Amino acid sequence: MITLCWMLLAGPVNLSAQPNNYEAQLIKENILNDFHILIDTWKEELYFEMYQLGDSRSKSILSQGEFAQRMVDLQWKPSLDALKNVNVQIIYRNLSAIHFDQQFENKVNLTQTLWKRMIFSTVLESKTWKFDLKQLINIPYEGRLIDPAEEQKKAEQAKAVAEKEQQEQAPAGAAQPQAAQPQAAQPQAAQPQAAQPQP
Repeated sequence: MITLCWMLLAGPVNLSAQPNNYEAQLIKENILNDFHILIDTWKEELYFEMYQLGDSRSKSILSQGEFAQRMVDLQWKPSLDALKNVNVQIIYRNLSAIHFDQQFENKVNLTQTLWKRMIFSTVLESKTWKFDLKQLINIPYEGRLIDPAEEQKKAEQAKAVAEKEQQEQAPAGAAQPQAAQPQAAQPQAAQPQAAQPQP
């Protein structure tokens, strides 16, 4: 009886425990696999198939027909360009967030594009990672507009500052051992001079 009580108490703790490095890597691979299926389906505008990738909570709010119609009404869709800066943040074993940069194109004027920094939540249901359909139908209002060229420029400036700081610190550290070497050599040079007057 006591053993059974310990097992019941230990169960929830193990489920909520953070995964180890190996488990985290497997979870991230599975999330990214399901996430890329979502993005590829979205690019092809297969909205009924996208609905199947939604989590149960959002499916209880949106019917398949309503979701498809709302997606058709959107003015923007993902462009064929690859995602950038994709990062998976594991919150629990069954709950994660995906951070990424996505380029969107206007459905009417394909030359009109914009980049957005997005965060998608995803939950594990029936061994598959599912996504929030409500978030998808609100894409014009989701995310933060970014300029990739400006972001690249900022990254390069930050890198240049870091390299400059390293270069300034390196000569100061290297000068100390050099200064110490002549001091250590002086006693060795003085010994033969002191020995010469004795004969």
